[in-house]
Formats: sequence, structure tokens, C-alpha cells
Amino acid sequence: KEENNNGWIKIESEADLPKDFCDVWVLNSFGDIEQTEFNADYKGFYGYFSERNCGKVTHYQPIEKPKPPIY
Repeated sequence: KEENNNGWIKIESEADLPKDFCDVWVLNSFGDIEQTEFNADYKGFYGYFSERNCGKVTHYQPIEKPKPPIY
């Protein structure tokens, strides 16, 4: 999927989830945007294992680690 959604990836199936551990921004079903991490072992976002309290994650955006300075 190479769509422009302002960098957000819509989760429609397990195939849309990240493949590795990573830091992400998530958008939940309540409309809240929060920073968290993805746990590849559990295929879930930290803090969102209980969706009843936190809402369902509908989109995520990986947080890219900055490159080191050149000088």
C-alpha cells in the first residue's frame, strides 16, 4: 500500500502491523493520538492490550530515529 495518509498506516488486518519492535504514534478509536511502542512478540501496542480502557488502535505511524550528526 503506497497511499499518502500523512504517514499514518491504517490497521485493517494483522498484515498491516509492524514486523519488529518499534516506537510509534497511535490513533485510537477515541480519537486520541499517543506515543507508545509496538511489541512484536505479542503483536500489540504497549498499553493497548486491554482495548476496553484505551480504545482500539486504528492507525499507527512509526517514529523514525534521527540520524547522527555529520560533524
